[in-house]
Amino acid sequence: MSPHFEHLLTRHCAPAIMGAKVSNLVMVSKEDYPDIDEILKHYNILFSKRKLKFAALKESAYKHGILVYNQDMMAELLECPRIRQFLKNYGYDLCLNSQDCIKRLKERLQNGKEFPHEIGVFLGYALDDVDCFIKHKGKHYTFCGYWKVYDNPEEKMETFKRYDRCREALETQLDNHGSLQKALH
Repeated sequence: MSPHFEHLLTRHCAPAIMGAKVSNLVMVSKEDYPDIDEILKHYNILFSKRKLKFAALKESAYKHGILVYNQDMMAELLECPRIRQFLKNYGYDLCLNSQDCIKRLKERLQNGKEFPHEIGVFLGYALDDVDCFIKHKGKHYTFCGYWKVYDNPEEKMETFKRYDRCREALETQLDNHGSLQKALH
């Protein structure tokens, strides 16, 4: 596979790839990756034992939004009663499993008139922060790291540092081993 694509994944999705975060989202150029569906199919096979899933989530005129997620972690997250109740407010009440929820999110991203800020839940952002972001329209946050933080800033700073360490470690492994598959074994 393309070394550039693997560096892009490592740079933007290392916490999910390394199991420290449920998912990450990366935008890739359609011009650079016109065969993205084939690439994602390949990565889904390559990393199936690690329970990693690579899904095209959003498509615009020039870009593809790729969700990289751990299937088990996503299923567990979306089974949480607080999360399920929160997502019901955004039309996820008929979703029976994580795949249904991701399909619904994809529909809302593609067809919705408003951006579905509940995406933060799928990206593993703290529910209270996602809820406050929506209520405050992205304002009045304490600080901004991987997401806008409204509550428990010290705890979130430690989480963000852990994500940074994942990225640094995976970048080093990728440089040393030449491929993401070898870097993870």
